[in-house]
Amino acid sequence: MNILLFSRIVAKSGVGNHMKELSEELVRQGHNVLIVSGTNELELGGYNVKFIKLPTLSNSPIAILGVVFSLHKLIKEYNIDVVHCHHRKAALYMRLYNVIYKHIPVVYTLHLTPIPCDFMHRILTFVGDKAIGVSTDVSDFLVEKLKIQRDKVVTVLNGVVNPIEKGNILDSNDVFKLKSEWNIQKEGKYVFVTHSRIDTVKNHLVIIEAVKLLPEEIRNKFVVVCSGIKAGGYYQKCIKTIEEYGLEDSFRFVGWCDTLSIFSIADCLLLPSFIEGFALSVCEAFFMNVLVARTDCGGFKDQRYCLEIEADKPETISMLIADITENGLFKYDSLRKQAKDFATLNFTIEKMTYNIVEVYKDVLLDKKEN
Repeated sequence: MNILLFSRIVAKSGVGNHMKELSEELVRQGHNVLIVSGTNELELGGYNVKFIKLPTLSNSPIAILGVVFSLHKLIKEYNIDVVHCHHRKAALYMRLYNVIYKHIPVVYTLHLTPIPCDFMHRILTFVGDKAIGVSTDVSDFLVEKLKIQRDKVVTVLNGVVNPIEKGNILDSNDVFKLKSEWNIQKEGKYVFVTHSRIDTVKNHLVIIEAVKLLPEEIRNKFVVVCSGIKAGGYYQKCIKTIEEYGLEDSFRFVGWCDTLSIFSIADCLLLPSFIEGFALSVCEAFFMNVLVARTDCGGFKDQRYCLEIEADKPETISMLIADITENGLFKYDSLRKQAKDFATLNFTIEKMTYNIVEVYKDVLLDKKEN
């Protein structure tokens, strides 16, 4: 099958990583993949995946028609069977494409809820032949808020490459070096991590407020390590707040880093997001036997082996940090084992890709029958 993955941008984000791992697994399963996007922060391409950058997807009528014409050339050149859109604007381009040119099957994945769903946004939402929700919550949102027909919506839980399979497991010397590099030098210090972009919706500030609530004797026993690009207004706000509270010793911002590294030093993943679709970092943490504490937003009920924290109540996080710091992780051993076993059955990149290919086959079959 010849597949075009189409997105407005490919950023260093969960969606960008999803597209990367999906494209590579599609190739491993014998398909041909072309990725088209306006940006390529993750430098996709290689591993027999072709990437082509189009001009930034703008609202200019001339630019829109130019992009549609370019898409048509690529679809013909690469003999594309199905187009899989990963952004609402990309799907809108495909709506126009199918008005101008002959129909080509289109699949749309919604990665995040909530998104704007007023009357005008519902009108502008095009899901093509099938809409994939990456979690139960996302699929319900597609039906209940965006008013997509239930029979057009399919839930395909996100999957990830097992981080341990991406590289060798870090041994004790590697972990020591990494901790030294990130200035985590005290032996026995607990490590809480965030692994996401540094953005308002990820809600790092509530962790800062939670740490502020703790007495110094507890703060001396742990550190919070935050991955993500160190840039932007929200990052600066986090740094300023940490400095105002005098909490510099409690936080490390280490920049964009790989999953294997950050979860090799982690005791607990904190995910206090206001909104999510289906947090890939949770699946990766499960695979690496890292305890997860997250908010009850998109994907929570599907990622059932998590502790619950509240986005607007820092005391729920400070209580958890204090409990782990003072009493250890032993009481959570069973939960972590259940999470790892559950991920192995449900959150692999192989299973996710197989289920997505089944959606492609369904829309191709429908086209053939019609």
